[in-house]
Amino acid sequence: ASLPATYQVIEEEGASQDGVPTLSSNLTLTQTQTSDTGNFKCIVTNVLDTKTESAQLTVLEVPYMPTDVAITSKTKDSVSLSWKKPFDGNSPISGYFIQYSG
Repeated sequence: ASLPATYQVIEEEGASQDGVPTLSSNLTLTQTQTSDTGNFKCIVTNVLDTKTESAQLTVLEVPYMPTDVAITSKTKDSVSLSWKKPFDGNSPISGYFIQYSG
């Protein structure tokens, strides 16, 4: 399977101190998007065995704005608001700030 254009694999050959050849591979993702979130697996195989290692990637984004903001009740000295929770950007929303201008 081919990788998206924003993914780049770099392989480097070398030798350990005892002269045994080594291979190092790196996967670099640029311009990540939410759709890049997922489990990445590295599978190595030879005539003797197959081994797999995996890593979970979660791409964080700026959360969206709340929608359907509305006044649900008001008195002479208070007001209650409601809104629909927005997409959190793959990270828990730590708070909301309410600003009043009159």
